[in-house]
Amino acid sequence: MSLVQYQQIKRFFHLSPPEKTYDKNNWFEKLDPLASTLRERFREFYFPSTNLSYDEMIVSFEGRSIHIQKQPNKPIDYGYKIWALCDYEYTWSFLLYSGAVGNEVSPMTLETKRFADIIPEMAAVIFRPSRKAAQQKNPTLPQDMRFSPTYHAVCTLVFQLPFQHHPFNIFFDNLCTTVPLWRYLRFYGIGAAGTTRPGRPDFPEELDVAKGVAKAV
Repeated sequence: MSLVQYQQIKRFFHLSPPEKTYDKNNWFEKLDPLASTLRERFREFYFPSTNLSYDEMIVSFEGRSIHIQKQPNKPIDYGYKIWALCDYEYTWSFLLYSGAVGNEVSPMTLETKRFADIIPEMAAVIFRPSRKAAQQKNPTLPQDMRFSPTYHAVCTLVFQLPFQHHPFNIFFDNLCTTVPLWRYLRFYGIGAAGTTRPGRPDFPEELDVAKGVAKAV
């Protein structure tokens, strides 16, 4: 196929009806037919193993868009961000992300909304005061008992797993190594492990070890 022929075909290739009017806030709506189909097929054709990894992926893009992310010191430092749950280089599920709007809101995210939204009865356990805060005269819990969009994305993907019938352990980088999130996953029987930054709030002192320093626990 010649370049000119490919460009002629590409002009008329659409993932969604071109005549439809789209809401600017639902930036992912045009991609949703393809993204939803891919997610369904990824989950249908592969049953995940016990150990999975959660991380971000960047789709390289050099044009202009309010939804792209710039991340220095990354192999691909400029483009569209995608949260992904992977198993041995296989992407089992993913979630689109916009720096301007946030995580996508699609039928897939609504499936796990009951897990991603923290119920009040659990908030006091998940967000219990840190060791330093507990020593204060009047320790208080955070006013906002909801997870940030970053941790909400974790719940959206992880709770798609059949965790009610099979054990799973999720490995994170230091972005998602946080005690409240891990408490929440543990409540549902999901294990977690990952790296962390030194001096992170609420992190156990016996595990707060600098990189490259060995310490027995």
